[in-house]
Amino acid sequence: AMPPSQEKEQKTADTQQVETDGKKNGEGAQGAAERPPPADKAAIVRELKLLLPKEKTREAAVEAIGQILSGEPHATFRNSALEALFALASTKDIALHLKVGEALALAAVAEPAAVTDASGAAPNQATTAPPPLPQIKPPKDPAFSVDMPFAERQAAAEKAGVAEAGLRLMSFVLHRVLLQYAVDWAPLVRQAAAAWLLSILRKAQGAPELRDAAVHVQRVLVGLLADSQELTQELAAKGLSALFDSCDEATKSAILQQLVRGLQSTRAANAAASGGDMATYQELSEIAASAGQPQLVYKLMECATTSAVWNTRKGVAFALAEQSQDHLKEHLPKLVPTLYRYTFDPNPKVSVAMRQLWTSLVSDPKKVLDEHFGAVLQHMCDGLIDRLWRARESSSLALAELLPGRSLIQVRPQLVDLHVRLMRAMDDVKETVRNAAATAWRALCSTCLRLSDGAHVSEAAAAEVLALVLPVLLESGLGNATEEVRRLCTKQLLKLCQVAGAHLAPFTTRIVPYLLENLSGLEDPMLNYLQLQAANVGVSEQALEAARVKAVRDSDCFSALEQCLKVMDETRAEAILPQLSNLLVRGTGLPTRTATARFLMQLAQAQPILLRKHA
Repeated sequence: AMPPSQEKEQKTADTQQVETDGKKNGEGAQGAAERPPPADKAAIVRELKLLLPKEKTREAAVEAIGQILSGEPHATFRNSALEALFALASTKDIALHLKVGEALALAAVAEPAAVTDASGAAPNQATTAPPPLPQIKPPKDPAFSVDMPFAERQAAAEKAGVAEAGLRLMSFVLHRVLLQYAVDWAPLVRQAAAAWLLSILRKAQGAPELRDAAVHVQRVLVGLLADSQELTQELAAKGLSALFDSCDEATKSAILQQLVRGLQSTRAANAAASGGDMATYQELSEIAASAGQPQLVYKLMECATTSAVWNTRKGVAFALAEQSQDHLKEHLPKLVPTLYRYTFDPNPKVSVAMRQLWTSLVSDPKKVLDEHFGAVLQHMCDGLIDRLWRARESSSLALAELLPGRSLIQVRPQLVDLHVRLMRAMDDVKETVRNAAATAWRALCSTCLRLSDGAHVSEAAAAEVLALVLPVLLESGLGNATEEVRRLCTKQLLKLCQVAGAHLAPFTTRIVPYLLENLSGLEDPMLNYLQLQAANVGVSEQALEAARVKAVRDSDCFSALEQCLKVMDETRAEAILPQLSNLLVRGTGLPTRTATARFLMQLAQAQPILLRKHA
């Protein structure tokens, strides 16, 4: 069973007493008007605490409490003020919690004033010792693992809870948030703690206490990246970026290694999965690593936020930092390929976050993709054979968007590899990958048809495309073990033959023999078996043969042969006659022999003088 929240015991006796007194005195508009003004800061704090339950005044009250604490961090009202701020942990108001974090930061960084007597000498230490700090209560069973046994967490809590004159409250505030609230079982309390940490890290940047506790802070924030609440995840991500900025070089190196190691181990454990709660941040780590700048993961985390809260007036101050955006843009050429692919990730959480990051970094997507097209296309081509199915699927979907409208110069280097690897992806073990690859295949085929269209491109350009594509279709496509791949390749071959027109002529001597020889292999094996068993199943052998011949004549392959025949001149026709003669005699299978005979018949009708020499 889930342990109860540690915050249910909030509301101190002091607050209860003030509320009781208020009710006895006729609390309300009239009672407040009759009450005399507060006599000291302690009374002001008590009055401010009465405003905390009221939605319209609580943010101003929190800010005022923080200002008062920053002036006297060890005053007698210190504990009462701190407990009032911490008691708001279960409130569902992220803007309020960002204000609470700022108030805690003001109190934490305030330097206690030096106390002297009338002569200017330091008084007795016993008489100037500050009041004890509230107790830090780390739960025995935290909501997530922080790699610290309970005894160690308890010892850290006791050490941070010691109040000494001249010491700031930073260690106490930081450890109470980390050890008690950030690991609470209540989601709202963890979200509040994440907001407090973000505000503290932003407002107290460079504090030595933060650097000393950086490893612990990052461990807690990484744990919050896997929180069930999306906003908590984003607060933690922004907190990690703020932590990185507040550390010196040595500490940055240590926490960076810890973060990358932690994300990579989680990624390896979930390599076959579709992505868990931390999928977005694992992919951001990969993007930074692929750019050769692993430290960029902190800035990428800060930018990849999708919650609407960052667009509000109060959240905009904690949204994307301009310096982070500028820092990332310096490395944009290395980030673009991987980042673009992740915008098509099958995990909705990852794709939405990456699209937000892409939008924030790339002001003109078309221009950026044109500038880095070669690197992007190569990355997608490599992704088609990645060991992770998510990479194969996202690369296929990205190619479907990337290829339309591209020129031959842009696609030439990867044209052959794209055909081979998409054929492989269309035979993937996962259905979604096969469907995505089929979409990319259609985009690739359309691009090739446009680039080889005899009516719109030069002969040299069309010939170059055909020289690259036709051998792949003939050797890898028509001979593929998967029926669906063979069908799609045959259809593409026919379309190429149709649109290429006269540009197809130089390739007919290779296409015709290859198609004729492979016709039998393209036929359904069951027809051949049925031919042998015709007598046993009561089917006329002649009728079955006639049906097989008609199927060959109506096939896409024979349509491609007829297109080749239209553009063949005498020289090329004469060059393939020896091969046709060989296929008539030694060709395997009824489709090959009948198609060869029919092709020769049509050739004789088209060029009768040519065949007289070889009659």
